Amino acid sequence: MQLRRLLPYSIPLWITIIFILTASSNFIWIGISIVYIISFLRKYAGKFEGSEIQDEYLFFHYSTSGAALKSISGLFFLFFNCWIIYFLTYTSLNNWQLILFIYSCIIFNSNFAVSLAHDLMHSERRTDRFIATIILLQNGFFYLESDHLFTHHRYVGTYKDPATARKGENLYKYLFRSISQRIPITFLPGSYFPLKEMKKIIIHNYLKLTACILYLLYTYSLSISAFTFLLINYIAVTLIYECITYIQHYGLARQSINKFKFESIQLNHSWNCFYKTSAYMHYMMPVHSMHHMLNDRDWRDDQFYGKEMPKPFATMMLTAWIPSLWFKMMENKLN
Repeated sequence: MQLRRLLPYSIPLWITIIFILTASSNFIWIGISIVYIISFLRKYAGKFEGSEIQDEYLFFHYSTSGAALKSISGLFFLFFNCWIIYFLTYTSLNNWQLILFIYSCIIFNSNFAVSLAHDLMHSERRTDRFIATIILLQNGFFYLESDHLFTHHRYVGTYKDPATARKGENLYKYLFRSISQRIPITFLPGSYFPLKEMKKIIIHNYLKLTACILYLLYTYSLSISAFTFLLINYIAVTLIYECITYIQHYGLARQSINKFKFESIQLNHSWNCFYKTSAYMHYMMPVHSMHHMLNDRDWRDDQFYGKEMPKPFATMMLTAWIPSLWFKMMENKLN
């Protein structure tokens, strides 16, 4: 029974393995094509309904078999990113193959690897958290851990959280404001990090940034193809993840109790996508409201599982880049 429930979460692994096996052939397009085919099948796979959402979330996050699959998948994507650099250094690709290769790797990293790292960074096991750190560094995401764990989860839905998109704020304004606000939080004293750990966290952020830069320079010494990929991947994966954050919290605000205190985080402070294929392909990240609840006892046996996105996950991300369509789609959803 548990094996059958685990199999859908292994889909990203098998897609990536197929891509690796076909990367140097004329069938390099197969891997990315499967991603889109699965997206088109979402209506046939259906949604998690009612208590099924809760059961699936608890299984994925708390079962021993779920934890094992996530750890194995994390190691796989860590080595996948190493393989990318090796492959580009020692394999000659024509122009269309190189473009398709880079595009596929960006999709796999942003949808599979970073989504998984987002989950593993919360693990109680040090090994899982280490794997998450390495995957994020391989993708140039040096600031995500400290920002996500110490700022986003604490202040989500408030003006103190750069990652919470304000109502009426388009994606481009959000990206500029959010990233610019993160710079002093990430690197300067006086941020939102715990006082006792602030100095250590900030030093680690500088070290992580240095590691990303050195890794980029190292690929330059190997090949122009590897360097080009990594530079594009750094930028694209960050923008895609920030877009995901935008659609998951757009316009949802916690009420202010006083100058220093806000209402507790509730299930209605995140947007969710309950399509099963989205949950499988993004390691349950689209079911986002429960992720932000500090104690699962606060939502167990509840009949409400958070606000549902009006469109599927991928459609929401694409629409966010066209503000006029985004606001038209969302204008009646915040009332």
